[in-house]
Amino acid sequence: MGLREAELEWGWYASADEENYTVGPEASREDVIEAAIGDEVGLGDQNEDGSWNISFHILEARKEPVQMADYFHVGRWVEDLENGPFYDMSGEACGWNDDSIVSHIKSEQWTELQQVVRAAIAKWQSERDIQIRPWVFTESRNGEDISMVLPADEDANRALASKGAA
Repeated sequence: MGLREAELEWGWYASADEENYTVGPEASREDVIEAAIGDEVGLGDQNEDGSWNISFHILEARKEPVQMADYFHVGRWVEDLENGPFYDMSGEACGWNDDSIVSHIKSEQWTELQQVVRAAIAKWQSERDIQIRPWVFTESRNGEDISMVLPADEDANRALASKGAA
């Protein structure tokens, strides 16, 4: 399974700051904790006994494809028209007419227009197999803060110190 397909499924991720999830997707809670420790996510100070403090956040998340039709809002579209071309067409600019040139259109007609346009956008996106994947998670669950002390290990401590963590 490629990364794109993996993002559709729930996966485990880790972050040092709950903003940037630099580890994941992993198959399990245990896998993401192991990967976060291996990547030194949230590595803190070294203790006197040579052990290290580490603290990070994990969660289970996924990235659902974006459906473009969900972002068409007839009210915003009409507002753009009323503040643009309809403004000049209505006579409002000259003070001749205070009514919108679309004020006679009923609420249920606007609702119907929104449904028709959204259906057309969804059909267009589907027929062209346009996949829009967000960078951010669209759903998350099972968030948890992990804090632990990594035991002193001469080889590991030397490696960490050489990276500037000591």
